[in-house]
Amino acid sequence: MTAAPSPLVSIVMPAYNAERFISQAITSVTNQTYPHWELLVINDASTDQTRQRVIRFVKDSRIKLLDIEHAGYSKALNAGLKAATGELIAFMDADDEYEPDALFHLVEYLHQHPEATAAYGLHVRINEQGQRIAPVYPYVFQAESGEYVLLEPNQHTWPAILLAKSAHQMQSLMMRSATLKRVGLMDEQFHASGDFLYFIRLFLDDFEGVHCIPKLIFRYRTYTGSITQDPERLALLLAQEPELVNYVFDTLPIPTEYQWLRPHVSSHRYRFKASVQAQNRQPALVRKIIVAALHDPNLPFGLWLRQCLHHYIRSFIPYPVTQTLWSVRHHLRLRVRQLLQPSSQPLLR
Repeated sequence: MTAAPSPLVSIVMPAYNAERFISQAITSVTNQTYPHWELLVINDASTDQTRQRVIRFVKDSRIKLLDIEHAGYSKALNAGLKAATGELIAFMDADDEYEPDALFHLVEYLHQHPEATAAYGLHVRINEQGQRIAPVYPYVFQAESGEYVLLEPNQHTWPAILLAKSAHQMQSLMMRSATLKRVGLMDEQFHASGDFLYFIRLFLDDFEGVHCIPKLIFRYRTYTGSITQDPERLALLLAQEPELVNYVFDTLPIPTEYQWLRPHVSSHRYRFKASVQAQNRQPALVRKIIVAALHDPNLPFGLWLRQCLHHYIRSFIPYPVTQTLWSVRHHLRLRVRQLLQPSSQPLLR
């Protein structure tokens, strides 16, 4: 690797009853090729062995454990942000894992692009065993360049951002401390959607300053018990959906020409949750999500029929069958786009 600057990176990791995977998450930080970091683990009053798991790592002086009264994900994350001392700020969940060069790639990019207020990269989904279960769509890896190439144009637009067609995830984000001071802490009123809202606020702060780099940054784990899998947490998530979308379009200064996206944002958010549950073979939860979408006042019935109903129907078909059909369709789609866009360029922002 070439010589790089060495600013301190503060990594904030909230943890609540995370004993299953927090050791792997912390190990992915200690294995970073970039050594100048501090890891702030915020123990949100866990009742399992989370704290004991973390204690094993604190002999590394870069790892700090903060114990707080139970407050929920966003408040725990904010506690870590308040304690961060680094020039750069990064985020990691207690059940996900960094790629070994994640911090190096993000630090290097922000150093080379002083106009960038924040940078984020790509991710893959993994299961409980750490095996990849989804491709890095809409990107494809090119061995000759060693980078992921964007197959779909116009990712840096409000429709792509609001409909989550870009790759942004908090766990792949690194921002300057000055950006944090301007944008502020996480929204605490929406327990499980703070990352979606925070990226919108980052783009509202400086639309051209938030850049995406064509590098794999982290591995996103889905499993029963994660925020997208646990039935109780999912019920809270679904109950907040109408209020969340109204908050985005009625409170945040989204450009008026994109107000028409409101029902489509609602539709996408339900469909994404249903897809995650389908991948984890939870057909009853898929149906629960789609029924909740039917009762969302932001989602017209006609749009629900066109975009959501098929998820409900597919939940009655054995998952391996639907997965095989999806994989065939996905690879054909990628191949067609590669043929139509042979000169695709790496995504820079």
